[in-house]
Amino acid sequence: MAIALVWTRTGPHWHPDGLASAADVTWVRVDSPADFAEVGKEHGLPEQLLAHVAPRSARPARTKPHVELLDGGGIHLVAPTLSFNDPTDVVTGEISCLVVGDVVLTAETGQAGVLDRVQERLAQPQSSPDRLTGGLLSALLLALVQSASDVEDMIADAVVSLEDVVFSPREDAPVERLYEVKREIAEARRALEPLGAELPDLLVDPSGAAPADAWVRRVIAAVDRLDRRLEDHDELLADMLSAHLALVSVAQNEQMRTISAWAATLAVPTLVGTIYGMNFVHMPELHWSVGYPLALGFMAAVGTTVNLLFRRSGWL
Repeated sequence: MAIALVWTRTGPHWHPDGLASAADVTWVRVDSPADFAEVGKEHGLPEQLLAHVAPRSARPARTKPHVELLDGGGIHLVAPTLSFNDPTDVVTGEISCLVVGDVVLTAETGQAGVLDRVQERLAQPQSSPDRLTGGLLSALLLALVQSASDVEDMIADAVVSLEDVVFSPREDAPVERLYEVKREIAEARRALEPLGAELPDLLVDPSGAAPADAWVRRVIAAVDRLDRRLEDHDELLADMLSAHLALVSVAQNEQMRTISAWAATLAVPTLVGTIYGMNFVHMPELHWSVGYPLALGFMAAVGTTVNLLFRRSGWL
């Protein structure tokens, strides 16, 4: 299924009668990148060019971004999308965009809804639209970054809640949740980092100083900023994991100290009882009338003394 929309280069409104003019761009949304060849032929795109981009467009969803400058000034863009079901379930999709002359073909897989955001952005004035499509391509990339930013905000909330759990006295272990969020951060960064490396290919001036490159610089800066935030979240989670393991180690040491103190308290009575349990013939205390209470008193006195010493030292 393909939906054709006509976007004017000169203003932030859809063409009122749906008819393209020389100043307009035809934006076609298709269900799958595999349909680019068929839909492109319907809109008069060169078959040789469509055959060139078809192998990449027809591939299943991939997470590695791809930006290719085509002969004649066209662009073929493949980029991952990010969305979330919950903070520990980041979902990646893919968006494909082919720009040739005044025709823009787009397809999206996944649940990020980037193309819907593009249409919302095009209904409003843009501060720095691209000149190739009158703002459609720049709106697409900014919507892509916006969806990734929403994921980053959700991850940030998850990190804050985990910080409260790590330093709370509750007994539930947050290690599994820590690793789940770290895994989702890694997935988000795998999608964003290559995108930041591919975007400079869209610069007109390699130095990035040309006014026409303002929108590209804006997108690159946004991607870099998101990647730094995700890196900060990842480092904070690593610190929280180290702090949690340190707290667990301290708690285990406290338990071992308590166990050791009670073991030492019971060691003396156990030793005395073991000696008298040998039942040698020549043990004079066995014939004393006060031998039994004396032995019990000695064991109680020594055990109490040892216990008090451990309590004074903080082991109990």
